[in-house]
Amino acid sequence: MVNTALQTAQVYANTVIVAIATLLVGFVLGTLAKKFLSRFLREIEINKIKAIRKSSLDLERGIGTTISYIIYIVTIILFLDQLGIRALVITLIIIGLIALLSITIIIGLRNVPANLKCGLQLKRADQFRPGKSVTLGEIKGIIERVNWLETKIRTERGDLLYVPNSLLNKP
Repeated sequence: MVNTALQTAQVYANTVIVAIATLLVGFVLGTLAKKFLSRFLREIEINKIKAIRKSSLDLERGIGTTISYIIYIVTIILFLDQLGIRALVITLIIIGLIALLSITIIIGLRNVPANLKCGLQLKRADQFRPGKSVTLGEIKGIIERVNWLETKIRTERGDLLYVPNSLLNKP
């Protein structure tokens, strides 16, 4: 009986050791992949491609980071599979990510109805049309465009401001 318990403990210990080794190797590979890809893409100057240069994307760093995250996720899945708890943990992670995404969307869209309502009112009103001068507190400028959610205003200094419509429709 004691012999069986020792064998079972040894099997679990070996499983945990292999799982931890898998985790460490995966994280090291992820880090190395990120550094290698970032350095490689920097040397071929991928950010200097004309279409990418016009945007604010940093593909040299972004691609390396994305690949390393993919390696990390696969490593964690392999680690959990080695321990035999993959299905439960992956389900909990997916539920957590869905909840986080839902909360993010709700917070991001909370001002949309008010801005849309005010945008409809501003499009009907004659006082807020392109070319008209407007003053918002200390900011003075000329309206360039009234969209459904925001109004584009060019200040006297030449700066472009995107003002939520709900701010323009306040008394």
